[in-house]
Amino acid sequence: MKQVEKFVSLELATKLKALGVPQKSERYWAFLHDLHDWFIGIGDRVVGEHCSAFSTDELGYFLPFETRIEKLHANDLYGDWWRLIYKGERIEGETEADARAKMLIYLLEDDLLP
Repeated sequence: MKQVEKFVSLELATKLKALGVPQKSERYWAFLHDLHDWFIGIGDRVVGEHCSAFSTDELGYFLPFETRIEKLHANDLYGDWWRLIYKGERIEGETEADARAKMLIYLLEDDLLP
């Protein structure tokens, strides 16, 4: 697994922030104005435009205990992907972190968190 796959994508991280998920994480997506791009950084002294780059473990704390996780493999051409299942709802993502983030977004948007 590549290091970046352990963290939620920038697109889903900004969605989680917009939904009010507390922005306390070990790593952050931060916009570096000098380079005009986003990067994952470490630390709690992030300034400027940023959002939490939650890890798979950190996202697990937000999800209900009953959430099941499956790693799926189609073939060597398409590779692996992840599926989370909670109360019959199936959410998939290209990485485990993104699949967990998508499930959390679904639960927050539909007010389904216990």
